[in-house]
Amino acid sequence: MELVAARLAQRADHFMPAALLASQFEALQEPQEEERPVIVSIEPPSAQIAARIVAELGCVSTGA
Repeated sequence: MELVAARLAQRADHFMPAALLASQFEALQEPQEEERPVIVSIEPPSAQIAARIVAELGCVSTGA
């Protein structure tokens, strides 16, 4: 939550007020195994996160 809060604080004119962040995390539910979740770290830059998700899903990136 701390990482998300820090990133949210860096955004100007974001639609979601930072005061709602805690309630958003409280509402999260653990995925069930049959949902086959893809779990990746959100610490790397967004391009690396996306590449990891694509790799986990076995997708082919077009580079577009």
